[in-house]
Amino acid sequence: MELLNKIYKKDELFYWCNCLGEINMPGDGHFTVHNPEELPPRYFELYEKYQMETDDCHRYVVSFRGRPGMLLTALYDEEYYFDVLNMKSRAATLDGIMTRECIRKIAALLVMRQCEKMSHDKRLDGCIPIFGEDTDPDGHELALFIPEDRASDIDSLQKIFLEYCWTRADERTLIRSYIVERR
Repeated sequence: MELLNKIYKKDELFYWCNCLGEINMPGDGHFTVHNPEELPPRYFELYEKYQMETDDCHRYVVSFRGRPGMLLTALYDEEYYFDVLNMKSRAATLDGIMTRECIRKIAALLVMRQCEKMSHDKRLDGCIPIFGEDTDPDGHELALFIPEDRASDIDSLQKIFLEYCWTRADERTLIRSYIVERR
């Protein structure tokens, strides 16, 4: 299991495209339009074969510690937690802020636990599970780096990855924690 926060600090991950397939190139500043053909050959091949928009998680062509591959990500945003907890009020009171912060911390631990479980799943051998705490402005992320030699299995690996995302067991734990917090 790797921590996305540390990976970002060390600048060890480069996204060659966003989840919509728009190309990024090293050194780009603001939005610059690129064509897939401008990608280095190994990344172009990954892009052509495996990059697509998916409903359940995002796919990216990446370089992780200099290795080409694909990255699957799932976002655990505040809206997801409000839906799970059936919270209608997002009051800006001190109690409301403290409750939201507690929920985010518990949620981070639950996502980290799923990442740890992924690291022991033999079906994901050769892949690297990654957890990011508040790495997206909207929340936590669970990710899976798939090196290029496993990229041809991306569809089956994505199904396995999704088994770890947004689980009912984690939702029940979050609900129990929320009920205890409210007492």
